[in-house]
Amino acid sequence: MIEQKSKRSFLEDVFVKTFSKYLKVISKTSLKRGYSSGREAGYSKGHSDGRNTGYSDGYSDGYDAGILQYIVRDERSNVAMQPIDKSIYGPERIPVNDTIKSLMIEMTKKAYEQGLIGYPTKSQWDMIFSDHPATCVVAGAGSGKSTTLVLRVVFMHFYLKIPLSQLTVISFTKNSCKELRDKIYSVFQFWGYKSDKETIGSVVSTFHSLIYRLSRSVMPGLTPFDFLGEEIKDDDILEITTSKKTDTQLTFLKTVFTKLYLENSDFKNCIDKLISLSITSPGMTDDSEVENWLINFSHERDLKLVRLLNERWENKGKWPIEGIVPEPQPCFSVNGKMFYSNGYVEHNKMPVFLSDKIGPDKVSGKDEIFPGYENDPKRKVILSKAVFYKNRIVAAYNNKLCITINGEKKLDSVINFLSSHVSGEAPSNFNVKLSGELNSLGILDLLYDQGAFIESLGKDVVSSISNISLFREENVDFFFSKALAIFWKEFETNLHIDNIMTFNRMFMMFSDEHVLKQRREGLLGKYLRFENLLIDEFQDISPQIANWIKSMQRENAILCKKPTIMAIGDDWQSIYSWRGSSPDIFMNFSTFFPVHRDLGKHHTVKMMENFRSDEKIIHDAESLMKFVVRKIDKNALPCRSPDGDEHGVWCYEYDNHDENDKWKEKSIDLIYSQWSLVSQQSKYDKTKVIVLSRTNSTLTSMRDAYIENMVLFAV
Repeated sequence: MIEQKSKRSFLEDVFVKTFSKYLKVISKTSLKRGYSSGREAGYSKGHSDGRNTGYSDGYSDGYDAGILQYIVRDERSNVAMQPIDKSIYGPERIPVNDTIKSLMIEMTKKAYEQGLIGYPTKSQWDMIFSDHPATCVVAGAGSGKSTTLVLRVVFMHFYLKIPLSQLTVISFTKNSCKELRDKIYSVFQFWGYKSDKETIGSVVSTFHSLIYRLSRSVMPGLTPFDFLGEEIKDDDILEITTSKKTDTQLTFLKTVFTKLYLENSDFKNCIDKLISLSITSPGMTDDSEVENWLINFSHERDLKLVRLLNERWENKGKWPIEGIVPEPQPCFSVNGKMFYSNGYVEHNKMPVFLSDKIGPDKVSGKDEIFPGYENDPKRKVILSKAVFYKNRIVAAYNNKLCITINGEKKLDSVINFLSSHVSGEAPSNFNVKLSGELNSLGILDLLYDQGAFIESLGKDVVSSISNISLFREENVDFFFSKALAIFWKEFETNLHIDNIMTFNRMFMMFSDEHVLKQRREGLLGKYLRFENLLIDEFQDISPQIANWIKSMQRENAILCKKPTIMAIGDDWQSIYSWRGSSPDIFMNFSTFFPVHRDLGKHHTVKMMENFRSDEKIIHDAESLMKFVVRKIDKNALPCRSPDGDEHGVWCYEYDNHDENDKWKEKSIDLIYSQWSLVSQQSKYDKTKVIVLSRTNSTLTSMRDAYIENMVLFAV
């Protein structure tokens, strides 16, 4: 039994072993196949389910996300406007083309052939045909600028078709305006102009005529202070001159002055100080020593000299003066030797000295010998020399505050000072000399002229003076400046009450952009006249007038009128700095008259031909100008045929304060030799010789010398 069981176990074991071997192989293969098949089926189903789920989820998410994308966001940068265009001229150029240039040239040739005008040079054509809205013409002396200016007007009107109502030629003086009017009318007639001469006249004007008409258009009945007391006609050419003020002007100034003197303590104090300083002379003004022999001789005759001068002044009706004790008084000593004054002020004991001059007259003859020393060679001296030596000694050794009366103006100031002290009334007038001025001037004239000068610079008088910080002591300039600030404010208040205005204030008012903006609608028709400007002698323009011109043309630019300007001048010929003019405006033209950035800067034309003077004169003149640092460099081209006897410039030095008349005699000889030279030439100007001088006194002295020598002389 046991044996059978073991046998089955063996068979079973064999079967199991054999079957399990194959079963393992079959199981492995089936497992692989099943796994692979199941994996594929599972992947396929999983992919399908995943895709369906993913699509569903993705669709949902994408749909929601798509809705959120339509949010409006402002990604623009902050608003940044470009700066206001401050330019006046451009960017457009003047429409000049070859066709109209050819027509102009053809007609100009005909005018030249008939002797009406000279034929233009290359530089002159450049000026005539300029297409730049801002042209600066550097026209040297004798360059023919007047004729060229006329031809430019012709070109603008006849070829550029600019109406005369939109074109203005400006010059400084009446005479230059009249000459330009006549020239333009004559040339216009040749070009077929049919209108009247008055229309041409309206094209040419002075600055002051233009501003007066503009001011009257908005302020009817306005009277310019500069012409107060004079009648002004509508067609008058207004020109500011250096002539004396009218009685009406002086009365107006005096009224303001008197009111302030009596009512304003600060003003009164300034005026009293000015009077005191203007009539007195500080001691020890001359540090140079006077020779002992001169002191000795002067001392010996001093008392006699003082009495003689008192007598001569009394004979002229100028002495004694109320408020001055008219007797010689011991004043100061030099080395123990006493010198006398001619008198002294009664209320303050101030010494008074008299000279030998009362205005243009002397109290002594030309060669009069001091009486009593005619026969003494050592002491013999001309009376005027004796006075001269006394003045030197007073200046060197007198250490007292004193009054020296050496002329009519000083005499008037002293009389006014003493009169106002006694009466307490405002002084009628007295003379003051400011630092830097050649001569003294009456206080009324000085107050107005200095205030007007400040305004000509485009400045307000009161605020300008208030900002001055240069004074280091209370001197004449200090007290005058303070008085001027007080005076000018009251002066303008009184002008306004009477509907009077200075030209300076007119220019300033119509340079104010706020005023112009407020009145723009009412002034539209007035701006036409300022659309196209041609300005002669531009080097003499003042900052104030330059500001006004710029303001007028800026208004045209704002109104899209395309303004143009042509400035003609020569910085070497600037002569009106005393009234505020400055060649800097001409030399830095684009700075004052801005051009659009597309054009860069203004156009410059240089007319260097000189048809007036010969080469030697031109060379010598340019040699003098080389010492001027700030200028426009020029090299003139002489175009005048020489006569053969030119000599250039001769220079002679002299002292016109010298007592002898040698310099006058030399002047007479030189002038006569020039007159003889010109008289022998085949062609010469109507006026053969012109005598120029810096001062009238020099011309008067020369005229007197000519009369004495029986030679005709006209000033």
